[in-house]
Amino acid sequence: IGAVALAVALPFVMVAVVPAIAFGLHRVGLPAGSTHSSVLVEPLERLWRETTDRPFKVFAGLEELTDGVAFYSAKHPAAAHMFDTMKLAGIDDGIARDGIVLLCPLQPRDMLRRDWCIESANTIADRFPPGKRTEITVTRRYLGVEGKPARYLVITIPPLSSIFMPCWRI
Repeated sequence: IGAVALAVALPFVMVAVVPAIAFGLHRVGLPAGSTHSSVLVEPLERLWRETTDRPFKVFAGLEELTDGVAFYSAKHPAAAHMFDTMKLAGIDDGIARDGIVLLCPLQPRDMLRRDWCIESANTIADRFPPGKRTEITVTRRYLGVEGKPARYLVITIPPLSSIFMPCWRI
């Protein structure tokens, strides 16, 4: 009888406790991929639309952000994990064809990874005609309370075909 009573009561207790647990996690802060992936989508898509009228097809960031941003985006861009694997060679054809949005954290949480991400993004961006480059700050809200803000560097590189139009189209 005790086990059945516990099995019946435990779900009700957990439903009551879960908001408090979530609020505590919100105040403490979770990894950026868990916290900011969904709130980064709108500013990234807006910056992409300011850069080009082509579809948003490829996104790259650090591992904790790459898949989350691609998942939450309505367009579901391909998640390029080039910052994770350091495979910077051989991506130029894809960027030239589809363009890309690069995202790097600017928080000092892990300065080595942050600096490497920014250096890699700048190396890629320097090989193409300039798109847009900006810093954004995002924060997540839960129960009306602001979470910890985070800053990111965003670099957009438009597809080359949207920059260099054939002469018969001019």
